[in-house]
Amino acid sequence: MIDHVLAVMRGPIVMGMSDCCPAACDVFQRLHGIDPMAPLRGRYSTAMGAARIIARAGGFEALADDLADRAGLARCGWQPGALATAVMPTGPALVIGLDQAGWWAGRCDGGYQILQDVGRIWSKP
Repeated sequence: MIDHVLAVMRGPIVMGMSDCCPAACDVFQRLHGIDPMAPLRGRYSTAMGAARIIARAGGFEALADDLADRAGLARCGWQPGALATAVMPTGPALVIGLDQAGWWAGRCDGGYQILQDVGRIWSKP
């Protein structure tokens, strides 16, 4: 698990490529073979572009729900490799469940940050 997080969540953040949502979904895809971010890949390259997509979806939680639904994911509790919504210092984010119970990795500039408080959680049924 941590090998995938380290491989994906390093280096500078590039909006639309390696920001919080694509990074968490890239790890999820490596683990489960499903890319929840597929409908948004290539659709934004700036923070403003991401903000427009979020606003059109009705907010970050609504967008995350829609992406999870399209990917066929089910709501669940904490588990390694699950996706969750969280609030990071830079704003709302998707994060990935780590092997340590209740710990989550969220993308930050140059790597990842460990979080423990998350919102909605999804994984492969």
